[in-house]
Amino acid sequence: MPETVTVEDVVLRLACALLAGGAIGLNRETQGQAAGLRTTVLVCLAAALVGIEANILLGTHRPPGVAYSTFDVLRLPLGLLSGVGFLGAGAIVRRGDMVRGVTTAATIWFVSVAGLCIGAGQVALGLAATALAFVVLWLMKRVDRALPHAVQFGLALAATQEGPGVAEVRERFVAAGYRWIGCRLTQEDQGRRYRLDAILARRVRGEVPGDAPEAFNVLARTPGVERAEWRVRSPSVE
Repeated sequence: MPETVTVEDVVLRLACALLAGGAIGLNRETQGQAAGLRTTVLVCLAAALVGIEANILLGTHRPPGVAYSTFDVLRLPLGLLSGVGFLGAGAIVRRGDMVRGVTTAATIWFVSVAGLCIGAGQVALGLAATALAFVVLWLMKRVDRALPHAVQFGLALAATQEGPGVAEVRERFVAAGYRWIGCRLTQEDQGRRYRLDAILARRVRGEVPGDAPEAFNVLARTPGVERAEWRVRSPSVE
């Protein structure tokens, strides 16, 4: 970080921060994800401004003989990252067993760090990190979709004595390619009805299927089944 900052330095750093934030935001925008173009540009520019301000104060207000490591102006970036933490926390949403927004929060945090590097004068480092982030967000997302990953599903069932038993339900889904992780069985009406809450897992390649499998649809139409629900429990998604 140089002690003196010229007007040309400020213009260059802000332009690079605009480019870095715009590149990441454009990728998010085209994917229809949160933290799109305007959000990432604003975060990156704000981080760059903090870095520029710290750089300017570093050369104009440092008392003689005071080491950089003890100079209070360098606390500005720490305040920035603390504020970005609140943005990231607000981007993460939990709905039942699903967690959304983790990648969005990570993107906001990363853009702020890249902007801070650029604002502090490390333009090449900030732009190189932006290029790597673009590869991660664009290329690795496709790699992740191509790789099989374990997904958990929840099955809720209410049935009478005439309906299928727990062992039969388990056999149906095991035959359909699911792994039976565990279940909770509750007897009602003096054993004439029961409620079953089960957790199953299966390796899925690509997008997690939103529709219930055929094994569930057949089970829901089985005589004696009063209620049947199917939901995705994991993994955490964008």
